[in-house]
Amino acid sequence: MATHDYVLANASGAAFRTDLNNALAAIVSNNSNSSSPATTYAYQWWADTSAGILKIRNSANNAWVELLQLDGTLTLEDGSASTPALAFRDDLNTGIFSSAADKLNIATGGVERIEFGSTELVINEDGVNCDFRVEGDGNTSLLHCDAGNDRVGIKTSTPATELSIEGVTKSNVSSNDGTTTALRTENGGTGTTIASLGFASSNSQKASIRAHVLGNGAMMFHNNNDSEKMRLSAGGDLGINTASPSTLLHVRNTTSTGYDANNTTNNTAIIIENNQAQSHAALQFQSVSGGTANTGQATINVFNETNSSKDTAMAFCTRRNSDSTNREHYRITGIGNLNFNQNKVRVRKTRFDVSQSGNTQLDIVLSTNFANNSMAWVQWAFNWNAGDGGAWGSAVVWKQFNGVLRYRLLGEEIASPAELVAFIESSDTLSFRFDLVSSSGMNGKAYISFEGVDCDPTGF
Repeated sequence: MATHDYVLANASGAAFRTDLNNALAAIVSNNSNSSSPATTYAYQWWADTSAGILKIRNSANNAWVELLQLDGTLTLEDGSASTPALAFRDDLNTGIFSSAADKLNIATGGVERIEFGSTELVINEDGVNCDFRVEGDGNTSLLHCDAGNDRVGIKTSTPATELSIEGVTKSNVSSNDGTTTALRTENGGTGTTIASLGFASSNSQKASIRAHVLGNGAMMFHNNNDSEKMRLSAGGDLGINTASPSTLLHVRNTTSTGYDANNTTNNTAIIIENNQAQSHAALQFQSVSGGTANTGQATINVFNETNSSKDTAMAFCTRRNSDSTNREHYRITGIGNLNFNQNKVRVRKTRFDVSQSGNTQLDIVLSTNFANNSMAWVQWAFNWNAGDGGAWGSAVVWKQFNGVLRYRLLGEEIASPAELVAFIESSDTLSFRFDLVSSSGMNGKAYISFEGVDCDPTGF
């Protein structure tokens, strides 16, 4: 172990030879010593036996640069992204460095690209616009991270959303071998094993899509803090609010509120909606006739009677064998009329209270569009609260082509306080009239049935 100042001073022959041998000993041992040579030179070697490191003096001759362990282990300076510890002669800002203890970093162009740590591997730690791509055997973008747009693509180099998956192309799309799907979740356990796709917020799962991966694979849809709301059974039955659907579509209303026509929230199991102006919502039924699909059809249509009105009508349509399209047979209007035969025959039946003072005429409006050639069949029954009981009867009423109103009483019975029954018309408004001759007036219950052709019953 020797060091030397590498200055050979004039001396006697034996002393000079000793000094020269010491210098040679220092050279051949790389100045091996437990302490630094007293005299140093730029690019001088020093085998530091205390630290076990081979060092070289820097060009400024003011510090030692560690090269490798004396046992042959290669060691490097930590370096940085801009000056890697191990770089290339023609590209000094590309190489490897260590940003901290237990970390290995790779840089290109002076920017860190990958960090290998003891607990994680980080790509693009500095968050620069540098894409990451994994290439497969037949796809150059098997996995593609679009750093500029913060998106991830699978089998696509241009992801359009946060996660874009390009599906497979296969002629046998009905295959059940699992290779025709773009995204697949799998659980290889036993028993009633579930594979699921979950949706969460703040690490709390709110909704999920689940499937029994054993057997035929019933599928469940969960929401509202991940409770089941819909199930597609292995046999193809769809259940809403039921885990055991018994038919193709099984909807279960879980509210305990009794029927209330004014409550459209708690008592509704299915809503079919079309929110476009002058549109309708329809429920269509189809069957197969003669081996041809969709030849047997029927529809239930709901629509506003006018664009600016909230009066809502419901039409029931079926198809005859000789028809190419559906034909409307029944319609329920917004005021409760029931219309037949493509809206040609219009019916209203109602019960109401009557209160009229004596010695007056009680006029009940039956239709406001009783025009020429309109016809109607009217039935009535009145039950007085006093007097001999009431009145009943029926009549056929029509308006001739020349505007003359006609009617024929088919049977009637009148008791006090009413004396006369008649039909009157003014400006296409048809009314049913009682003459009240008693001073006590008329109080009671009434029933009227109106069936009209080419006219609409009013909401009497």
